[in-house]
Amino acid sequence: KLRVPKQTILKFLAIEQIQSLISRLSPTMYPIVITFLKTGMRRNELVFLKWEDIDFEKRLITVKSEDRLTGHHSKTYESRHIPIDDELIGILKTHKKNSSFTKPGDIVFCTKDGKPRLNNILRELKRQAKSIGISYITIHMLRHSYASHLRMGGADLGAVGKLLGHKDPKTTQIYEHLSPEFLRKTTEMLPIRSRKLASLSNSKKLTLKSKTNSCFVSKYMV
Repeated sequence: KLRVPKQTILKFLAIEQIQSLISRLSPTMYPIVITFLKTGMRRNELVFLKWEDIDFEKRLITVKSEDRLTGHHSKTYESRHIPIDDELIGILKTHKKNSSFTKPGDIVFCTKDGKPRLNNILRELKRQAKSIGISYITIHMLRHSYASHLRMGGADLGAVGKLLGHKDPKTTQIYEHLSPEFLRKTTEMLPIRSRKLASLSNSKKLTLKSKTNSCFVSKYMV
C-alpha cells in the first residue's frame, strides 16, 4: 500500500498582521517580539539569550551550542550566527539602557529579578494578538513568519535553513509552499501568451506591461 506523506500546514503572519501586532505590544513585549521576528530564533534560544551573545559592532547574534552555566543548548547542539539589522540593534540598545541587568552574563529578556522569562511570553503574546483579531498564535509562528517572508522576498532556501539552524535541509522544505496569493502573483509573471492574444496585441499596438507584486515586498518588518 502506497503511503502518502503527511503534509505540514505552515502557519505564519501576514505583513499586515505583523504591523498591527507590533502597534499593540506593551513596552516589555515589544523588543521580545521584534527579536523573534527579525532573527527566527526558537523560544528557548531567545529566552536564554545573554548580552554576551550580541555583538553590536559585528551586527551578529550568536546562538550557542551549549551554555554550561544554564545548561541550555541549541536544538541541534550546534552554534550559529544570525545577522541583525540597524533597526533591531537600536531596539536592543534601548532595551539595554532600560534594563537593570546589563552584564555580559545577564539574560537579555529577563524578569524583574533577572531570571529567564519561561512562562509569560506566550500568555502575553496571545492576549495582545487576540486584541487585533488573531485568534490563534504561537511563538513558533513568529519563527515561521521570519522564514516565510525571507523566502517570499527571494532568499535562498539553503540560506534560510542556515539562519534557522536546521541540521537537515529537508526541514527547510516546508517554506517552498507559501501562501496561495504569493504563488498566484508569481504565476502572473509568466511571459507566455497565446498566439491569438499576441496577434491581437500587435494589431492594436498594445504594450503588455509586467505587473509588480504589491502584496509582498523585499523591505519588510521581519
